[in-house]
Amino acid sequence: MLLIGELFVRCLPNPYKLKDAWMNHNASSVESLILGSSQSEAGINPHLINNAFNLAMPNGMLEYDDYLLRKYSSHYNQLKRVFLEISYYNLFAQEFEEQPKSRYRAMNYRIYMNYPKHPYSPVYNLESYDLNYLRFHIENGLKYLIKGTPLVDTCDSLGWVGMTSCIEKENYDLFLSDMEKTIKAINCKDLGLATKNIKHLNNMLSYCSQHNITPYIIIMPMTKALIKKLNSNQLYILKEQANSYREQGITILDYLESPLFEKEDFANSNHLNCKGANKLTKELIKTTT
Repeated sequence: MLLIGELFVRCLPNPYKLKDAWMNHNASSVESLILGSSQSEAGINPHLINNAFNLAMPNGMLEYDDYLLRKYSSHYNQLKRVFLEISYYNLFAQEFEEQPKSRYRAMNYRIYMNYPKHPYSPVYNLESYDLNYLRFHIENGLKYLIKGTPLVDTCDSLGWVGMTSCIEKENYDLFLSDMEKTIKAINCKDLGLATKNIKHLNNMLSYCSQHNITPYIIIMPMTKALIKKLNSNQLYILKEQANSYREQGITILDYLESPLFEKEDFANSNHLNCKGANKLTKELIKTTT
């Protein structure tokens, strides 16, 4: 039964499998590459940018962005620019292995994108190792096949997750509840984590410099209500790090508190919906081309 469950779940579409396959077959034609977390995955529309692909991942972290940028390097023939997200989340993120509820993310990178950590550990090489996780994905997969219910973490053919919901039209109590969960998830208890994560960002910047690729560091927008609840020390370090890169001549695209975005541009407290994503993407095109 476990073997059947393992095989069934592995046959289901997921963004790790889709994006890895797409890059292996099409990276040679990519001119603009988008890396980052779900904020960039939902917030930057590659369909509006010539020869672009959105390689940002759900809960994406700089450690894995560093790996993904280099993973397909033998295929790059036309890569000109890379959008690198830094955020209140990923600059201070713990490793997935240290987050019990997110450990499966490390497993997905291992199984579907061949991340070199944990090559022999069943925890990170078997979907069926965690029975609750396996049960959830089997149920989700059956609903997908029978009823057409969207799978968790789905994306389109260019890696984009277009969110259609809008705060203005959703239940405001639900928005507040989502915001509280978001704050708990992204507030950091160890500011020293930034040092390790910055090393991965510096590795990516070094790679871009060596290969004549222009990096753009982007800070994605959040709702004003969420920004008011952010930790001032954490936010200060993010801003200071961005300023440090700016002084080095690297372009910083800081939209965190941009007046361009209103409530109707957000799907929830920290993700743009389709309307907001299109607005941001058009701004990126003006700035970078």
